[in-house]
Amino acid sequence: MTIILVEPGVDGLGQAVGVLRAWQYDGAPMQPHPGDLGWFRRFGAEATAEGLKVK
Repeated sequence: MTIILVEPGVDGLGQAVGVLRAWQYDGAPMQPHPGDLGWFRRFGAEATAEGLKVK
């Protein structure tokens, strides 16, 4: 199986945040959080989209 990673683009950031929200599990020892994208966004939406890779 081949996994292809892509940049979501600025328009796809909202969907990426939604997927991260859906993955939240309080019992997990460590997990990405939607706030991680918000924190990164201080560099701008374009930089956030370029730094994010999704499947």
